[in-house]
Amino acid sequence: MPIAPVTAQVPIAPVNVPAIEPVAKTETDNKSSGQDAQSDSQSRKNDNVVLSALGRQAQQASEDEENGVEADDNKPGQQQLSDEQRLEVQQLANRDREVRAHEAAHKAVAGSYAKGSASFTYKDGPDGRRYAVGGEVSINAGKPSDPAEALKKAETIRRAALAPAQPSGQDRAIAAQATTDAAQARTDIQAKEAQERLELEQKRAQSSAQRRQETEQRRDARTEAARAYESDPTSAGPELEVTA
Repeated sequence: MPIAPVTAQVPIAPVNVPAIEPVAKTETDNKSSGQDAQSDSQSRKNDNVVLSALGRQAQQASEDEENGVEADDNKPGQQQLSDEQRLEVQQLANRDREVRAHEAAHKAVAGSYAKGSASFTYKDGPDGRRYAVGGEVSINAGKPSDPAEALKKAETIRRAALAPAQPSGQDRAIAAQATTDAAQARTDIQAKEAQERLELEQKRAQSSAQRRQETEQRRDARTEAARAYESDPTSAGPELEVTA
């Protein structure tokens, strides 16, 4: 059975301290003071070196945040962490790499349809660094008026949504919507092609009807001219068409 420690309180009698007379400094004291000042100056120089090292460490941490971080037990600050904290740092570093690779895959496939760079949400680790734990790539979801362009865009968005090794639920939902948009674009393309074929057939029919009408008009003109010539031989005869 553990025994709780007991602290005894002992009264302390007040002590009268006699006043100390000021003592004039000797030459030795002055030399000692100069050495102390030099030592203090050297100490401040050493402090500046330490601060500079800390500045480089902070700059490195900022660069790591931009390029992705990686846990390393030999980095400054890691050796002061507990085993549980080191495990958390390693997990955060793994998550950081996964998130950045995930969003990079989205952006690489989305191409020009991606709006700007990927954005991330961060969590501070026990080592004082920030780790990406979530992210997103914004996609321009506007529907082009041209069905062919709309189909191309929908298929690209679908591939971009499923590009990461492990697409999220939201990624799959976006891919499903893009599949629906692609199907609609194909329907629109077929309708457009059918309309274009109909318009072409109508133009051909109109052109054929116009040619028949012109042929009939020329034939009627020759017939009238022939009749006029029969009734009056002095009149101009019908114009004959020569076919090569």
